[in-house]
Amino acid sequence: MGLVAGGFSGAWGYRHELTGLKPLLMRLMPASLLGAVVGALLLLVLPESAFATMCRS
Repeated sequence: MGLVAGGFSGAWGYRHELTGLKPLLMRLMPASLLGAVVGALLLLVLPESAFATMCRS
């Protein structure tokens, strides 16, 4: 949860620098949201052993 607050406060702090980048941000947003949903689902669905295997390599 702390990362969410940090992301929002960072975006708010850089809002003037982000002006004019709305078209780019709108194009990247669907991929970002899709990645977040897929990652969350994988965390919920995969067994713990899958993550243990990833951490060993």
